[in-house]
Amino acid sequence: MEILSAALILVAAISIGFSCVFIARNRGSINKHSRQRIKDYENDIKYLGDINRNDAKDYREEILRLKGVANRLKQGTEITKNDVNSSSGIGPIIMKLIPNKYQRILEPFIPKVESYLIEHPEMLGNIKDEILKANSKQAQVQPEAQATNSL
Repeated sequence: MEILSAALILVAAISIGFSCVFIARNRGSINKHSRQRIKDYENDIKYLGDINRNDAKDYREEILRLKGVANRLKQGTEITKNDVNSSSGIGPIIMKLIPNKYQRILEPFIPKVESYLIEHPEMLGNIKDEILKANSKQAQVQPEAQATNSL
């Protein structure tokens, strides 16, 4: 009987081993559905990576554009003596004091402003003060910018 029970245990162990190998083989094998699923995952990951790269590129371009705008705003307006001495009137000088994004909107009103300034010359003194203030601010900003660039 001992031989029979030993043989039975041996057969059971061998059959369990084969069944484990069979189950593991079926679980680990890749069929066409799982291959397609893996390809879909890879395509999704690649798509997300491309989107993130494009977004990062757009953000960098926007940051550089905004830095340029900020630098132009820091420079301010510069009104030279040639602008003041020109015979075209005070309109172009006033347009230089107005921020660029509002110039197109206010362009039709420049003749009215000129006629107002002719009627009220005391306002011309205020504009002259604004011009001097703008030029002095620019003169102050430029040396600071040169000092920081040299470091």
